[in-house]
Amino acid sequence: MPQTLPGPFSVTASDCRLDIDVASRTVRANGVDVPLTPTEFEVLVCLAARTNSVVPLDGLIEAVWGEWFGPRGHVSVHVHHLRRKLGACGGLIVTRRGFGYMLASGTDGAAYPPPPGWGASTFLDVLQADGRARAVIWMVSSADRSVAWVSASVTHLTGWMPHELVGRLPWEFITQSDRSSRVAVDDGVAGDFETPGPVELRCADGSTIWVTASARIFRGPDGRYLGGLTECRPVDPPAAPKSFTLYFDADSTLLAVEPHAPFLGWDPEQVIGSYFSLAGIDPSASKLALDSLVATGQADHRVALAAVTSDGAVSPVMATLRLEIQSGRIVGYSGEVSLD
Repeated sequence: MPQTLPGPFSVTASDCRLDIDVASRTVRANGVDVPLTPTEFEVLVCLAARTNSVVPLDGLIEAVWGEWFGPRGHVSVHVHHLRRKLGACGGLIVTRRGFGYMLASGTDGAAYPPPPGWGASTFLDVLQADGRARAVIWMVSSADRSVAWVSASVTHLTGWMPHELVGRLPWEFITQSDRSSRVAVDDGVAGDFETPGPVELRCADGSTIWVTASARIFRGPDGRYLGGLTECRPVDPPAAPKSFTLYFDADSTLLAVEPHAPFLGWDPEQVIGSYFSLAGIDPSASKLALDSLVATGQADHRVALAAVTSDGAVSPVMATLRLEIQSGRIVGYSGEVSLD
């Protein structure tokens, strides 16, 4: 593993204080101890050592992992879990889309500009016209996270009248509620945000359409949510994947699923970030099996598994296990699974 950067560090912004002691590998957010995985700790220290400066994605990968064995976008999964564990201080970690991440101290670095005047008729007229032209839905959320305004195109696409949505929470209309929109707001995301895949939107007559959504989320200098602007684009329903890849860290925590779509009945959003085993075996048995592969020098292993589906049924699959080994230790692994 790359060497840990020197410390300790203290980062403050408004009513948030983050203390990082590198020697004891402890983190305190507003005086409360925060348990982090080794990888999450290294990510936080890397950002803290460059407070108020953007750390490019490549620089973060090199500092924490040395090299990255999975898709580069999955680094964001570690950042997501880190934000969630830091609670109110998670908003100190700012995403600079297309560049990297920054740990912002004080009020200048952490603050995003307030949202534009939502009541400006010219601004809303532009969104109305764009919604009609491209068959998309524009939605403005207010400081209490409820819908403040929605384009008239929502009626054509979903049957809802705009006034029927105003004042309600936007994720009420996602069939599998409590998904990525809510996660983004509650975990302190500021700036650009996009759902990791299509979500199913409930129409007024009970039918559904699939959409992808991108949003601009605004927070004030004190980290408070000020509002957001979301664009929902209808897409074709995603096809059920015939094969998929699961990415894990060294602790057997599921980091990501590709493609990001339901697999064997499992919703990725419900299992990412937790221990997950297709064979239904416990973490200690998984670790024993992985260690035995390392001992025999097998970095790639093809095996037939009895996969457990979300309803408890058993389905046979073929999986290729690929280990990422450094200095004789597993630092991560992936499983390529075929349903055929």
